[in-house]
Amino acid sequence: MRTIDPWTLVRFLHVLAATVWVGGQLALSGLVVPVLRRRAGLGERSELATEMGRRFGILTAAGLFPVLLATGLAMSYRYGVQLEGFQTYGYGATLAVKVTLVFVVLALAAGHGIATQRGGARLGRALAVGSLAGSVVIVLLAVSLVP
Repeated sequence: MRTIDPWTLVRFLHVLAATVWVGGQLALSGLVVPVLRRRAGLGERSELATEMGRRFGILTAAGLFPVLLATGLAMSYRYGVQLEGFQTYGYGATLAVKVTLVFVVLALAAGHGIATQRGGARLGRALAVGSLAGSVVIVLLAVSLVP
């Protein structure tokens, strides 16, 4: 049996964390929220959605993003990406767009949490859709970066 290269493990952890992050968003918005809308009363729906959003936010902030950041930086180092490489076409430029979009998605997700806590359901929904769409684009960009 062949041993697993440490860089394969780093890439695996990065992909796993990204999968849980985007998959969680898809599951919540595509499966859980529609069922809550149909089956739960307004008060119960709000409580359940708030609790799930809070737990997913904690998982994301405390677990997924630290893993994504650490493994992303490690892979950038491994592939010799430097800051000046972000200004060139190809791998560096694509990575720069991906990283920028991650920060945009984080801001949209934070805005979603704030808006929904303050009772701005429409704004919260719009920010959630923007965050989810941005996350899917991040995955598309990530796939294009695979060496």
